[in-house]
Amino acid sequence: PFQAFYSSSKAALNNFTWALQNEVKPFGISVCALMPGDVKTGFTTHRKKNTQITIEYGARVKKSVATMEKDEQNGMHPGAIANKVASLIKKKKMPIQVTVGFQYKVLLFIKRLVSATFANKILGSMYGFFKLK
Repeated sequence: PFQAFYSSSKAALNNFTWALQNEVKPFGISVCALMPGDVKTGFTTHRKKNTQITIEYGARVKKSVATMEKDEQNGMHPGAIANKVASLIKKKKMPIQVTVGFQYKVLLFIKRLVSATFANKILGSMYGFFKLK
């Protein structure tokens, strides 16, 4: 929520990875989209915030960003991601997509079980947009 450009660029990279894999497979090249979820880095403290938020969005943006910041600050240590990358590059054949962290694997599994509309409602409720009904 309130990260449409960021979220859509991540989705585009995942789709690009699948397409690129088809193109380079005949040459014995593997590609992988690594999906680390929230990682505890300096990203949160260095985030530039728009202080001129409109009344229509104000409270929703603040609540959503506060949730994101909490998730990021409690995210995985960067070393866990580095270890995953190190193990992946040693593989003869990499998976096309890799999700790091049990919590994120569970979320992706649940997403496969429910409709896209319901998954979007869950996401919206997590970030304070609305309550699930």
